[in-house]
Amino acid sequence: MKRFIFGIILIIIGLLYSLICFVYAILNPWISNDKTGLIVSLNQNHVLIPFLISVIILCLGILVCGYEAYKNK
Repeated sequence: MKRFIFGIILIIIGLLYSLICFVYAILNPWISNDKTGLIVSLNQNHVLIPFLISVIILCLGILVCGYEAYKNK
């Protein structure tokens, strides 16, 4: 049960932080060398690495919750 709650906490942290990075990149668009888009905006706003880390944390939380929900006792 403790690991399941830990997984939920990881999901919430990863989801909130990735959402903040995503909204920040959307609200501050960039045009760099005639390139536009989400990846360019994330990169030029310097939130690409934190966004990727938060998505990895989100995926780890999902894996922990999935493992705890379907493991055999």
